[in-house]
This record gives sequence, structure tokens and C-alpha cells, in this order.
Amino acid sequence: EVIRRDEPHGVSGARNELMTRASGDVLVMIDDDAYFSANDALKRVERQFDDGDLGILAFDVHHHAEGEPDRLIPFSRSALMSDPDLRDQPRRVSYFLGTAHAIRSDVIDETNGYDDNMTYAGEELDLSLNSLKLGYEIRYDPEVEVHHEPEPPVVSETGKHELSELYFTTRSRIILVYRHYPWRYGVVNLLIWLFRLLVRSLKQG
Repeated sequence: EVIRRDEPHGVSGARNELMTRASGDVLVMIDDDAYFSANDALKRVERQFDDGDLGILAFDVHHHAEGEPDRLIPFSRSALMSDPDLRDQPRRVSYFLGTAHAIRSDVIDETNGYDDNMTYAGEELDLSLNSLKLGYEIRYDPEVEVHHEPEPPVVSETGKHELSELYFTTRSRIILVYRHYPWRYGVVNLLIWLFRLLVRSLKQG
């Protein structure tokens, strides 16, 4: 089934609508510009969710943007520098990335899914933190491999939306800090992100 809308609803709104239409105990999300490398990937995903504590499963996403593919996985750069083997080890993690992942439907029911106000960027981290607060685990499985050949996001295409990708990213960071961080850490986190977004904006002209 293909669902079309005259106006973009953002990543969160689109995913929420799809999840309300879906059935089953586990929902698998994958972007339309991504694909699984193995035909039996969904069988492995299903087996992982035999553990009732598992709420969200993060995949090993190979991001083909420029040059050599980059791996979009739920580890910081500093963590990967100190332990490069993290990339290839299944383990519990604190968040997931949105290109491709699987979510237990109970998590969606208990968290109300993605925040529709987070049109672009940050919605996965928000859902990650909400699910952890409820006691669910998030795990990374490098055996579920996905290749991502990205297309430009809808919010950055001229004529698609009156507000820029940069605006939505900034707004999402403010929501995240307000909702999940103690104020003293939140202020520092927000200042760092605003500086990074300013540098990015200047580079984009």
C-alpha cells in the first residue's frame, strides 16, 4: 500500500501514521533509499525479539554518501576510536538511528510513538530515551546489515517546505534538551549543538 499526502508530515508524522496502520508485535522501519544486504534479515530480527526485554533493535547501516561508505551505528566517535571492535559486537546501546531499525509494538503503544513536533532530526533519540525510561532495552545487531544510498531529505528540497532542515534540527535539539536533560547539562549540550549547527549553516552559505 502506498500512502500519499499533499503536504509533508515530516519523518515523525509519516512513521506514526504507518505504525497505526500496521499490525504485528514487531515493526520494522527502513527508509525508501535503503535495503537489507541479506534475504533472511527479517528472520534474524524476529528471533531477537523472542527476548521480552528487547524494545528496539538497531541495525548496522552502511551509509553510501561520498567515497567509502560510513557506518551509521549507535556509538560515539570517541567510543569507536578507543574500541574499534564495537562495530562488530552485538550489545546493549542507549539509542538507535532512524535509517533502519525494528521496534516492539508495545513500545509504540506505551510511548505514543514519535513526537510529531519533531519534524526532522532527533526523533529517534527522543523515542530511545522514552523507551529506556519504561525499562525496555535497545540493542545493536551488526549481523542485520543495511545499505543506505541517501536521497535529499524532503525538508531541504526547494518548494517542499517553507522551513529549512537547519531550522528543524535546531528546534528538535531544544525539545530534547528541555524534555530529557537536567538543566545544567542541558544548557551545555544545547550550546555545543547550536555551535555545531552554526558552523554547518555557515558552510552551507
